[in-house]
Amino acid sequence: MYKSEKTKDEFELIPDGVYEAVASDVKERPSFDGTSVQLEIVWRLVSNNRVFFDHINKDKQFPTDYSHWKVSNILFACGCPDANSTDDLIKSLKGKKAKITMTSQFYDKTGKTYNRITDYSPLKMPVEAVPVGEPKEVKGKDDGAIDVSSDDLPF
Repeated sequence: MYKSEKTKDEFELIPDGVYEAVASDVKERPSFDGTSVQLEIVWRLVSNNRVFFDHINKDKQFPTDYSHWKVSNILFACGCPDANSTDDLIKSLKGKKAKITMTSQFYDKTGKTYNRITDYSPLKMPVEAVPVGEPKEVKGKDDGAIDVSSDDLPF
């Protein structure tokens, strides 16, 4: 029988930072306490192949939907359109890439520190609008009103 020389049971934390990751698996699963269903996204880091699990609970205000703000952020980061159903959400996210922000968080229940995904962003940020020139001040009569006749309109 083969025995690994690695007997370490604990995972090493990765440094806090932003990492490129792919959503390698997306599925619904029972919550840890078994009282509800949650969405599980398995993120695989591109740089080192490490795997992190992201669990999204149902929204308390809309119990049939997953947390809207979190799902919207993930869809935007992955460049996916809004999903109309959970099946659409799962299909559109699987295999997509995004940047995920990892931070370390201490959990009182276990007394251990774990990595946690705290934010999502697109691989390439959308181009921001850049003003072409300074706006020109347009003045009319003394009250600031401008006379416009129907002849001035393009339609």
